[in-house]
Amino acid sequence: MGSRVSNIIASVDGKCPSCRTDLKLVVHALQNAPEWKSDETPATKFQNVTESPYAPPKTIELPTEPSDHFDVFHVLFSFRGRIPRSIYWLASILAPLVLIVLLVFVEALLIKDSQLLGWIALLVYLAIIWMSFALGVKRLHDKDWTGWLIVFGLIPGLGQLLLVVTAGLMRGTEGQNRYGPDPLELLK
Repeated sequence: MGSRVSNIIASVDGKCPSCRTDLKLVVHALQNAPEWKSDETPATKFQNVTESPYAPPKTIELPTEPSDHFDVFHVLFSFRGRIPRSIYWLASILAPLVLIVLLVFVEALLIKDSQLLGWIALLVYLAIIWMSFALGVKRLHDKDWTGWLIVFGLIPGLGQLLLVVTAGLMRGTEGQNRYGPDPLELLK
């Protein structure tokens, strides 16, 4: 029994590092559910649990849709989890373009107020820098490397080339690693 519970990886707040699902219910269900025989499936085991006011639900729906793991906010702003190369390149190209188009649109509206336009431009550029770091860290996590290696990307020339090769061209770790499930499996 203990081996099933100890294999669940959660962050400090008790949520899945990738999809932020609360894992307390899953652990509670595994600890309190009866053992199943080798010919039973886990779904059969959870159907045999009797209901009480204090028992967890009979079945627990864990997110399996790619949108649960790859929503826009998570991909662009979070430093947790892993993303595949396709999402990395798509977000690296489209997100800054959208923000720059938005900045040009705001500039057309605020031609007379250059100070406000300067502050808006600063916020847009800071958002682009944040997104670049977040995307790079998640790609390094996909290689099962620490996100702090993103600092090497600040070295002009060689560091940036190294980051483009590792983050943009190399395949990540196959299967689960310490930063979450394989993102290519989640896309299937």
